[in-house]
Amino acid sequence: MSGICRELRDRYRAFRARSLGEVRLLALFMDAIYLPVRPEGPKEGVLVAWGFTTEGERVLLDVCVGQRERTEDWLDLGQGLIRRGLRSPLLVVSDGAPGLVRAIIEL
Repeated sequence: MSGICRELRDRYRAFRARSLGEVRLLALFMDAIYLPVRPEGPKEGVLVAWGFTTEGERVLLDVCVGQRERTEDWLDLGQGLIRRGLRSPLLVVSDGAPGLVRAIIEL
């Protein structure tokens, strides 16, 4: 593995492991975008969670690959946010994707 790939992987892992205990959210936004992550493959879902804090700052909370926005993928992302100390926001915003809505209800 090249040095740059190793460094990017390490930074991504640190980003996904950092504590969110100090983050106070007003609103949490969750959505997916479909991107070609490999030159010769199908597009894959990239799940994103971000929000606005009580201080009015925008914060990126998590980014990960998901399998077509399945409930299980969103639950994994949400449970990871909770494990890292994120408290419940006042508002959760989604596009109404069924798997995401089910995960929000379960969390």
